[in-house]
Amino acid sequence: MSDRKDAGKPDDEPGPLNQFENMVFGRTPPPAPHLVRLGKQFTGRAKLKFKDFRVDKEDIQSAAVEAAKNGEISSEDAGMLFLDKGDVVSRPLVERYLERREFELIARFLKHRIMYHPTGWLTERNRVALDGMIEGGETAMALGLLREFLKKLYQHTQEKWRTSGRKTPKSLTDPEAIKTFDRMREQALHELPAHLEIAELEMAEIEVYLAQHGSREDNRALEKFRDEVAKVRKRFNLP
Repeated sequence: MSDRKDAGKPDDEPGPLNQFENMVFGRTPPPAPHLVRLGKQFTGRAKLKFKDFRVDKEDIQSAAVEAAKNGEISSEDAGMLFLDKGDVVSRPLVERYLERREFELIARFLKHRIMYHPTGWLTERNRVALDGMIEGGETAMALGLLREFLKKLYQHTQEKWRTSGRKTPKSLTDPEAIKTFDRMREQALHELPAHLEIAELEMAEIEVYLAQHGSREDNRALEKFRDEVAKVRKRFNLP
């Protein structure tokens, strides 16, 4: 993919990325090492209830904010811990839950996250969780999460290619409304190649798990998704 440049800016001064471009072109840097250490420290000394992953996570984040008020850590670091940037809190918390074999509670939390992450769900934290489930004899649970994510990824990508090929409704007669509709369709078509590429990258990551642990139906669903992406590329004459 080529670098994005804003009109009117010198070639060596790229403009800021919008939300979509950040998803496609941006790269989220790993958290700073000291934040990783702080996340492990706060999580390691927390008295966990092991009843609700989200509640334990929020208690740790609140403890970080309190530590900043007491001058123990900077407000900037507390803010990063509170927002769980780079999973600096939830990653070590997953590890503590795995030690207790609280697989179901982890799965509930991660399944809820799928709703908000139709792409990019298979983070390092989630890989640790999936691997821990599989090693702990809960392969079916791990595969269930992967199926949920694959389903959400498919729905998200399908929406993009459907929008790209949508015809102007006959009921739409106002010229300005037609122009707005056409612009939305053109924008969707412009972004479609990147969405397809993202879907293919996500499927390649999922395949690592499904090829080794998935059922025939799981792998067929993955291949069907790939076939549909190939058809979409052909339909819109995309490379």
